[in-house]
Amino acid sequence: MDTSSYITAWCHHYSPTIFESLWKKVGEALNQGIIISPREVLDELERGSDDLLKWAKLHKAAFVELEEKPQEILSDIMRSHPKIIDLNIAEIQADPYVIALAKHTNTIIVTEEKSAVDSKKKLKIPDVGKNYKVKCIPFGKLIEMEGWKF
Repeated sequence: MDTSSYITAWCHHYSPTIFESLWKKVGEALNQGIIISPREVLDELERGSDDLLKWAKLHKAAFVELEEKPQEILSDIMRSHPKIIDLNIAEIQADPYVIALAKHTNTIIVTEEKSAVDSKKKLKIPDVGKNYKVKCIPFGKLIEMEGWKF
């Protein structure tokens, strides 16, 4: 799961003050390894230092370090798609890590990013993911796919 999905879901669509049971389900999925994110997603969440970050830290084990093989995929992504990151931003950017982890684990990426093939500034996760045969879905589709009912 990408940073954009955590932030958009938590802050804009599914506030935990209203959708408490949803976030309990997401937490359970994180604890069971159904949802994982690279450590760099947690790093991006740390820039916000709010309730979402506190909640994410309760599920810290789901934010994994990339091992050797996904690191090779990451290197290939950066070499073949350098515009996956914004060079004007000094901090680590999680997008290529999200794609590398999903490719390595043969999983779906949950992201709120939309395709922007013609973007002159930065490539988006769905565009690069497509080149690596990685499917991308929004958070709402994850809820549907998991069959969560509230």
